[in-house]
Amino acid sequence: MERGERDRSVPVVNRLLARPRPWRCCISDGANRAALDTIAFAAAKAADLIQVRAKEMDAGRLLEFCFAARAACQGTGALLLVNDRLDVALAAGFDGVQLPAAGMPVGRVREQAGAEFLVGQSCHSAAEVAQSQADFALLGPIFPTPSKLAFGPALGLAALRQAAECAVPVLAVGGVTNGNAAACIGAGAAGVAAIRAWQTGNFFSRQPVE
Repeated sequence: MERGERDRSVPVVNRLLARPRPWRCCISDGANRAALDTIAFAAAKAADLIQVRAKEMDAGRLLEFCFAARAACQGTGALLLVNDRLDVALAAGFDGVQLPAAGMPVGRVREQAGAEFLVGQSCHSAAEVAQSQADFALLGPIFPTPSKLAFGPALGLAALRQAAECAVPVLAVGGVTNGNAAACIGAGAAGVAAIRAWQTGNFFSRQPVE
């Protein structure tokens, strides 16, 4: 398959929904050599979703990194998304895009990318999850995490439990480790997502245990 070309034979959301839960998502910490190594590691360990997150990078450099990430994940089955940048996701031949809560409307993404394109959305409350029209949502931070301290207290498992009652599958993010992932799944999460856990090699088993 050429650069920038996507496999349209099966809608990506169907490929995700058909996978056993809990789903595991690796989020990159930028777009550099270390991030690429983490992505390759996560893909080799059967991560279901990999999100390239590099908010400050220009489109050209981000696109080149996405090509490298796609090559690193070739043949692993990992589904690739870019944070916020629909244009880059389409140009790189990625499987989908991860939208911020106040980002581009999901309907507009589907108009531009097609119904088979995977759309995730980052949410910060059960109410946002309930309103989301995405294929899945990341809800967080569930636990305290240094990068989110300035935005207020963690949501906690009660909020996750409430969000998990919505129609949209929810992945827990924010301070999630191999030690508390089982509690997230027990609260109804469809999966877990993290940055640091994959960087340190403390990735989640398919059936996380406390």
